[in-house]
Amino acid sequence: MGRRQATRATDRPRRSPNLNRLSPRGRAVALAATSVILVLVAAVFSSRISFRPIDWQNYMMAASNLAGGRSPYQGVEFFGPPWLAMALIPLTWLPPGLSAMIWLLLAVGATYGISVLTGVWQGFPASERGRLVANIAAVVFPAALYVYITGQVTALAVLGMIVLGVRSRPSILWIALAALLASFKPHIVAAPLVLILLEHLRRRAWRVLAAFFGTLLVASLVSWVVVPPWLADWFAAISSEAFRGGPGLAAGGFFGLREAGVPGWLLALPLVYVALLWWRRGLTPITLATAIAGGLVWVPYVRSYDFLALWPAVLVASSAWRETRPAWFWLVPLALYAALPLTDLALLLPVALFALLLGKTATDDSAASAPG
Repeated sequence: MGRRQATRATDRPRRSPNLNRLSPRGRAVALAATSVILVLVAAVFSSRISFRPIDWQNYMMAASNLAGGRSPYQGVEFFGPPWLAMALIPLTWLPPGLSAMIWLLLAVGATYGISVLTGVWQGFPASERGRLVANIAAVVFPAALYVYITGQVTALAVLGMIVLGVRSRPSILWIALAALLASFKPHIVAAPLVLILLEHLRRRAWRVLAAFFGTLLVASLVSWVVVPPWLADWFAAISSEAFRGGPGLAAGGFFGLREAGVPGWLLALPLVYVALLWWRRGLTPITLATAIAGGLVWVPYVRSYDFLALWPAVLVASSAWRETRPAWFWLVPLALYAALPLTDLALLLPVALFALLLGKTATDDSAASAPG
């Protein structure tokens, strides 16, 4: 008996995003909204209030070390790959206020881009006005604000993963950019990124795979030329676990599901489900969303600013539940995303979103297998 597959609109593979599908008026409104958001953010976080995010300062110190011929991991809490420090060297040439402002605007723009690409791929919200509201919400919800306040690189890493995941035929330039951005903070995008690469492998998209891994190989070789012991230094920085609450960090400690006594094997079960779901359905929006949520359930370390990675999963979950009863239930993922990061229950957000996505796929499977 052949495999049954749900065919609901919420789970059909989507076309590659094409912003030209927006009407001229829609593009104009989107551009105006983006400009207003950037101007407002620049006004709020101006150099007059000495906006100096803690993690931005660490990134600048790492880049300065590298520019001075030293290891980017020397005397600074920096846990990214050396090519992140290389990319940030130009920011060290600017006045601190201007450098911090550019970094902030990059984070805002990346967050907005994540929402735009996910909305076009998923087709939710359906209207241009609704999608614009969702994109603005993505920029101002708590998870995004935590990214701005700390100066984290989360938004760029998630954008890289989304670009690679939603574009069916990306150019070599897009693949290279996505690979570099995703590698800036690999642990929060590892699960969906593996799924995306497996999908390209199943489609025999050798060009995508060669460009992705080739880009990382070139970046690694350049790093070995610039800082020969970078790999050992990187692993030493990570194994020190200073990121869990070292001096100067925005958060002084860390508490996750494993610390609460949940065994690691239980947290890995969502990834098993994600693999089976992908095998049956391919890389659909709901499969990718489930991988994002399941990956953050499993990963040993995640903070509130990393929950920005869950925004695509929120959009997909809301879209998947929008035709159900009661009619308001599609608002639940949005409400959880808006509220939980502000509470001590923030670590349950990936679990809650995974449960919502799991419940929807189970409901669809039951409906598809029902007689008649």
